[in-house]
Amino acid sequence: MTGRFRLLAVWALATATIGALVACDSGPGREGDVGNGAEPDQALVEEALEFGRIVLPPSAVVLGAETEKGIDLLYCLAVRVAPGDVDRMLSDSGFTAELEPGRQVFMPTVAGVELGNADRIASAQDTIRSGNGAERYVSRVVLVDRTDPDAPVVHLWLFTT
Repeated sequence: MTGRFRLLAVWALATATIGALVACDSGPGREGDVGNGAEPDQALVEEALEFGRIVLPPSAVVLGAETEKGIDLLYCLAVRVAPGDVDRMLSDSGFTAELEPGRQVFMPTVAGVELGNADRIASAQDTIRSGNGAERYVSRVVLVDRTDPDAPVVHLWLFTT
C-alpha cells in the first residue's frame, strides 16, 4: 500500500508541476508587469500576496508580478529582500517546507528577472488553503536566488491545483 501511495504522490506532484509549467508560460493569457524596471501593478501584487498568504518584510522590493487566470489561477512574483529577511519572509508566510539546495523548480520566472548561479539557489514547495476566502488549495513554490548575497531574489509561483 505504501508503494502505491508513493507512486500516486509522485504522479500528483509531476502533474501539478507540468500544469504549472504550461500555465506559467508567457502565452497570450499571461498578464502582468515584467522585471524591466517598470513599477509593478500594486493591485496585482496585493491580490497575489493575499491569494498565497505571503507576508513581505519591510525590505522587500517587488521586481515583477504576472498572473494567468482561467480555470486555475497562477501568480508569479519576483521579490528582492535584505539577506536576513529571506527566512523571516518564509516563516511569516507560514511556509511548511524547508528550502533545499539546488533548483527543484523548472517553471519560468517573471519576465526580465532571470536566475543566477545554480550553486546559489534553494527551493521548496508547500500547499495551503487560499487566503482569498475561496475553498481551494494553493500550491506555493519558492526559489531563492542568492547569486548576489547582498540582494537575494525570492521567486514565487502561487497556483491552484
